[in-house]
Amino acid sequence: MDSMSVADVEMDSLSLTDVDTDSLSLTDADMDSLLVTDVDMDSLSLTDVDTDSLSVTDVDMDSLSVTDVDTDRAFRTSADRLRIKTFRFWTDVDKDSLSVTDVDMDSLSVTDFEMDSLSPTDVDMDSLSVTDDDMDSLSVTDVDMDSLSVNDGR
Repeated sequence: MDSMSVADVEMDSLSLTDVDTDSLSLTDADMDSLLVTDVDMDSLSLTDVDTDSLSVTDVDMDSLSVTDVDTDRAFRTSADRLRIKTFRFWTDVDKDSLSVTDVDMDSLSVTDFEMDSLSPTDVDMDSLSVTDDDMDSLSVTDVDMDSLSVNDGR
């Protein structure tokens, strides 16, 4: 399809699987879980603000799972806030858990966050940076990258 827009959505679960679209827009979505898997599209957007490039912003959910996503970069900016730029969309996610698996990206930077566990698994990237983190456990498994940097980690 060329475009799909769903506004003011409240649901327990949303699953988008094997989607080939030019644009996807979900606006003001309040849900318990969001699952986006094997997505091939020009832009993916979950927004409460419309933008030209479509963006994912201010999503309140219990869990976010992003699997098999080809991104340019993903990084965390503050406690419980994740910012991902992929296919020209940004996201600020407030959540209880984050799972990122099988991600091919140029760089992954995780900065200034507090969580129980972070596990990037099977990640192919140029660089991984984890800075100023407060967490119970950090697990990075089967990683092929040019450089790995962990600073001020506990």
